[in-house]
Amino acid sequence: MATMADISAAINQIEINKQNLQQSFIHLQSQTPSSFNLPLNWTDLDSYFTTLLTSLRSKFNLLQSFSPHSNATTVPARPELKSLCENSDSLGLVQYIALASERSSVLNELTDAYRYAPDAAAMVLDAMVGFYSPDWQESELVSFRDGCLIMLEGLIRLKPDVTMELKDKAMEIAVQWNQKRCFCPCEQKALGFLLLVGAYGLLDRFDIEEITDCFLVVAANRHVIDLFRRIVPENKINYMIQKLIDKNMIVTAVKFSIELQKTDEFSPVGLLEELKLKAMIVMEKKRRNAKYRDVWRGVTIEGISTLKSIIKCIDENQLELEYPKDGVIELVNKLENELKNCKHVKGLLRKKPLRVTLLHQQLLSESKKSKKSKKRKVNNAQTTAEPAAVTPLQSVKLIEEPNSQKSDLSPDHNIECHVSPHGLRPTGFKTPYTSLSDSRHGSTRADTGFNFYASELLPVSVCGSNGWISD
Repeated sequence: MATMADISAAINQIEINKQNLQQSFIHLQSQTPSSFNLPLNWTDLDSYFTTLLTSLRSKFNLLQSFSPHSNATTVPARPELKSLCENSDSLGLVQYIALASERSSVLNELTDAYRYAPDAAAMVLDAMVGFYSPDWQESELVSFRDGCLIMLEGLIRLKPDVTMELKDKAMEIAVQWNQKRCFCPCEQKALGFLLLVGAYGLLDRFDIEEITDCFLVVAANRHVIDLFRRIVPENKINYMIQKLIDKNMIVTAVKFSIELQKTDEFSPVGLLEELKLKAMIVMEKKRRNAKYRDVWRGVTIEGISTLKSIIKCIDENQLELEYPKDGVIELVNKLENELKNCKHVKGLLRKKPLRVTLLHQQLLSESKKSKKSKKRKVNNAQTTAEPAAVTPLQSVKLIEEPNSQKSDLSPDHNIECHVSPHGLRPTGFKTPYTSLSDSRHGSTRADTGFNFYASELLPVSVCGSNGWISD
């Protein structure tokens, strides 16, 4: 029977054998006629053997974790923990853990400390009553819940025998926790529910779909895979990974597929490549439709973040041989340079067309000339005794185009205007009782229209017939 050392040596020999195979393949290519194309290239073969090597190494590491030497030694509990467990002081124990500066060390000692308790499972369950206690302040409650989570995790490591009566009591608490975590979901509450189910063997009393959905909330937690391996049956692992993919949690799905030995069904390289392509397609589509620079920048930053998560996943799971990250890094650098040069990108600030009416243009023009016109009128009133002679006016009609929209000022009438030294001035609506002879004899009439000059109007070339600013 092969030992662990023999298996490790055989795995290390794979890389050497792959290099020898590459040299043989290159020699075969050199001896092959140019008219004959080989059905495979070395890139395909290298990818296959690299995937196989990664899978073997991962399974070997898992086998080492199950070795009896890895769990032979236990960390002895400190006297304080022993005393609290001997007295079954559940509240004192959870408070001690919550205030501990090194909670990971306390967790490693709990397995030994629980052995001093008359009934460790009952003691831990008594402490769980305060998980949703209304007597605690929010900051204190969060710390208290952390202590409860560590106690439950330590109980899972101990794997004590739980009586049916205690299971029923734990089931009542679990039902309440499940309802409350669904009402206000958060990672701490979801993790507490899962640990309670795992510690007291309540998995068969809940719908597996419900358990799986709860795992989705805490899937990003790096310690949750071990919990998932302990309490979820083997035939539900593929379902869980597919759920992560459907939720677009691709990086987490890659982590689960590697840790749970499901790389054959869910290829890490395929998942990461698909994530990269989809992210870039969505980013480019959003950037094309972005009308403002801030939106364009936000979309680009989101794409860079996705690419960096892929790079981090490659580093953490040692996928460099299978999926080189140089191309992803180059793409990140390209997008970051585009962010720096964002001010020079054309077509980001598109102005919306403005509806301009005669009245609107009059107000704009009058606001510019208000001070000068008021001063001119005051001087004329003081120096002129008689009104100045009125220059004969020539009647001019603004003719509306057949397809144009009606004016905002006179929707149902033509406007009659006169040309004066000051420009084009409307005289009001045209009536059948006025004639040009009145103006020739210097007679005056009351203007019923808006008193603004043609110089204050938009030129005809500026506005189209529909009243919009033309390009």
